[in-house]
Amino acid sequence: MSGRERRVGLVARLRRGAGGDTRESSPVPWLRRLRNVFVNNALLKSVSLVLAVALFFLVNTDKDAIIGVNMRVSYTLPDDRVLVSELTDQIQVTIRGPWRRMKRFDERELGRMTVDLSNMRNGPYNFPKDAVRLPEDLTLLSIDPATVNIAFEDRIQETVPVQVATEGEPARGYKVEKLVAKPSQATIVGAESRVLDTNAVWTRALRLDGHTDSFTETVPIEVPDTTPRGLIELADRNPVQVEVSLSPEMSKRAFAEVPVKVVAGEGVSVAQLERFETDPATIEVILHGPLLVVEALETSPSATVTLRPDDLAGRPREAEVILQDIPDGVGTEFNPEQVTLRPVRGS
Repeated sequence: MSGRERRVGLVARLRRGAGGDTRESSPVPWLRRLRNVFVNNALLKSVSLVLAVALFFLVNTDKDAIIGVNMRVSYTLPDDRVLVSELTDQIQVTIRGPWRRMKRFDERELGRMTVDLSNMRNGPYNFPKDAVRLPEDLTLLSIDPATVNIAFEDRIQETVPVQVATEGEPARGYKVEKLVAKPSQATIVGAESRVLDTNAVWTRALRLDGHTDSFTETVPIEVPDTTPRGLIELADRNPVQVEVSLSPEMSKRAFAEVPVKVVAGEGVSVAQLERFETDPATIEVILHGPLLVVEALETSPSATVTLRPDDLAGRPREAEVILQDIPDGVGTEFNPEQVTLRPVRGS
């Protein structure tokens, strides 16, 4: 037996004597982990490696790249004409250049394109490529949109009435009698077709809620809401004074079958009243006046006919009906308008 075999046998006997595990030890753990790094998910790791290599070469190459960026546009317009077509305030420019340069590109480097339309006539306008200022290492490929349609109208002015706009209602029992704007006219300036189609301008809405008395208020004038901004303007933006006149709201109220009472006039005794009556004995009374006053009446009015000394002869006559307890400012109507005063039958 060789020396190595004797050593192995000795180690085995020592382990058995100590009660230890006689199985052979497993491979070193760090070797197993290293093997797993390369073996587990091999396909996924291969694809990731290929992509990483491709990205490295793409980033570090000088091959050209193409990008699209936005560029602001401003316009110079004529003084004697009004633009009635829509203009874009932004265009998209497509540029090409080295990839590494494109990574650092900021669209603010483009600045703003200024377009002079002072002498432009109606028709298409092509955005000039030479108006796009690019660094020397970049190239302009296209502009989108490349063309816009230009349409102008002559600028004219016209004087139109000022209408007062209101909002809400006065307090119950009151109504708007009159609205007066001072000045009553305003001058508008703008595109010819829009100015000629505008018959009036309006004030900002004047609130009437809760008012019971006439009042005056200062309000601005506004162009019609349906007019695109800039096509019509006010030549003078001063506000107007609006005088609001309020008056009581009128109403009618009818009282049916109001008794007509015969009362003694001068020279007639109360005892003689029993001998006379009216035909008809009741009438309809219609009161008309301020709504709140008419509604406040709690009882029907009193209707009377005055008996005079000459009525004692017994001749019937058409008598005037007098109403009692009628508030000031309230008008009256009768149905019928007159009654006949006559002796009581059989008296």
